Amino acid sequence: MAAYGSDVWGSGYGMGWWVDRENGRITDGGLYGTVPWLDLEDGYGAYLVVEADSPTGNALAGLLYEVVEGAVAGRSG
Repeated sequence: MAAYGSDVWGSGYGMGWWVDRENGRITDGGLYGTVPWLDLEDGYGAYLVVEADSPTGNALAGLLYEVVEGAVAGRSG
């Protein structure tokens, strides 16, 4: 997926989403910590709902990315 816009921490911004150029994860964290993300390659999306602040939500999402990706990879087809 092509990503255009300013580079922030290895991410591009386009169509309202941050695109991580390293792993292709698409995210757009909210003001109060909610973090949705999409993984188009593996065909799933996730939505972390947090009522806190952006740094807290992003930290929790960072801890959950691998857990969710592992669960999706281990699903039976």
